[in-house]
Amino acid sequence: MLSKFTQAFGTKINKEKSEIFFFNTQAAAQIFLAHTMGFRIEIFPAKYLGIILNEHHYRVANWGPLISKIRKKMDNWTFRSLNTTNRIILLKEVL
Repeated sequence: MLSKFTQAFGTKINKEKSEIFFFNTQAAAQIFLAHTMGFRIEIFPAKYLGIILNEHHYRVANWGPLISKIRKKMDNWTFRSLNTTNRIILLKEVL
């Protein structure tokens, strides 16, 4: 499946940066799949693009750091000369 994806989109997977997560999978199967695909096995919590991934992503407390980061960025916008419409457009793009 990954081969077909890379052929279709003309991309290449960087296996040094790639990780694989497992849920309810026996250890032997995890090792076999990770070795076959060439990925490292990762466990939760993990960080992806600066956001902490957690198996309990639905909990409000897990989104606190991200919300704080967005609020800090938004606070800085109030000192700039963006009108309300442009702030909304910028906020939508960031989110």
